[in-house]
Amino acid sequence: MKLTSYRALLTLDSSASPVSGMPTATRSGVIRIPETDSEAVCHFHATITATDDEPLTPGERLRDVTVSVTEESAPDHLTAGVKFELWTSKLIGHGIISRRIVW
Repeated sequence: MKLTSYRALLTLDSSASPVSGMPTATRSGVIRIPETDSEAVCHFHATITATDDEPLTPGERLRDVTVSVTEESAPDHLTAGVKFELWTSKLIGHGIISRRIVW
């Protein structure tokens, strides 16, 4: 599996609780992308990291983050302008992909 990373703007809901065992500038979860051209929904397991390494705080808006996924089909769905939801056991935020990071 190849790691693919994206820059995004993320808004965390005020109900988003800290993740134990991870640095506070990092979260793991599922990126959910509702497809606009069909009834399909895409899900990708992801790691979200604040680009400034400062803690991700519930309730903050438009935070610059890096979204990293390993699913091979991710580049087909995660493109600039795509809106997504961030889920753990519940919806904890939403965002928009700004660009793919090429290493």
